[in-house]
Amino acid sequence: APAAGTGRRSRSLLSAPNPFRTAKLLQDSGYSKLQAYGLLSVLYLGVFLMEVLMLYFGSQFFGQGSGGGADDGGEEIFEEF
Repeated sequence: APAAGTGRRSRSLLSAPNPFRTAKLLQDSGYSKLQAYGLLSVLYLGVFLMEVLMLYFGSQFFGQGSGGGADDGGEEIFEEF
């Protein structure tokens, strides 16, 4: 029976997950509705904060190279004119 369920609808790893389906699966596993949505909210918030931190540290790391100097030099050029 599980093979028929998976063959019925093939899910791509690149497809967007359905958070409501995930919450339903958590509720089926014994979580309350509040716990399921709370857990998903914490996970989504954690992933979002990690992405923002990676962007911040990436811009700091790569900004110290030619990118940061070029930006500052570009501002100075505009100030001279």
